[in-house]
Amino acid sequence: MIVTRTPTSYRVIVQQAHAMLATQAALHLHPDLQPRMWADTLIAIATHDDHQHPHDHGEYLDARGAPVDFEDDPEPASSHLRQARLVVQSSGLRSGFTQLLIIQHMQFLYSHYAEHNEQWHEFMDFLNKQSLHLQATLDMTPAQAHESYEVLRFFDRLSLILCREECRDDGREVEVNTSIRDVQYMLSQENKVYTIEPWPFYKDEFEVQLEVRHIRELSFVSGDAFAKAITKTPVTRESFHFKQPSTQ
Repeated sequence: MIVTRTPTSYRVIVQQAHAMLATQAALHLHPDLQPRMWADTLIAIATHDDHQHPHDHGEYLDARGAPVDFEDDPEPASSHLRQARLVVQSSGLRSGFTQLLIIQHMQFLYSHYAEHNEQWHEFMDFLNKQSLHLQATLDMTPAQAHESYEVLRFFDRLSLILCREECRDDGREVEVNTSIRDVQYMLSQENKVYTIEPWPFYKDEFEVQLEVRHIRELSFVSGDAFAKAITKTPVTRESFHFKQPSTQ
C-alpha cells in the first residue's frame, strides 16, 4: 500500500492499482525492447503485487492508528513469505515464463531475509532451483532471463515514481533506473506532460491512469475499521500524459 499525507486526507494506492499503472505504461514499450514472450511479461507486470491485502491486517496501521506506507511496513517477514509463496504459485498456473519473472522479482525483493530466517532460506533455495528448471524448459540462459525481468523492474519503478508524485512539474529530471539494457532513463514533467529520455516507447504520445483513494479519517481503531474505509471511499482516477521530447 502506497500512502502519502495531504493537508486533508491520506492518498492511498493499493499495490494492485500500482501494478495496473505499470502495465498500462508497459503496453507502449517499443517492440525492439520487448522480451520474446511479451504477453506473459505483461501478465507478470500486472500481477507481481497480487495477494497483498494490507487493509485486512492491523499491522498496517502505526501506533496512532494511521495507515502505513509499504516502505515503512511493520509487517513481519512471515507475512511477506505468505504473499511471496502465493504469487509464485499462482504465476505458475499462468505460464512458465510469467513465473520465471515473478521468481526473479521475489528474489530481488526478499533475498536478504534468507540470511537470518530458515523458512526464507528454504523458499529462496526452492526459487533458485525452479528458476533453473524454467530456464532449461524455456531454452533460456540466465542472462536472457535477467534481461527479461529487468523490463518488469523498469515499469515497477516508473509506476512507483508516478504513484509517489516524485517527479515534480518543474522540468527537473528523475532517474527511473538503468534496468533496460543498462541504459539510464530519465523522467521529467513540465506543464503536466511527462517525458522519458531516451524515449523507450513506440507511440509518440499516450496516457495512463491510476486509481486513488483519498481517505479523510486520520486514524483507525483497527484493521477492520481501515478496511471499511477503503471499501466505502470512492475511487478517483489520476491521468499521466506522456509525450516524446521532440513532439512537445
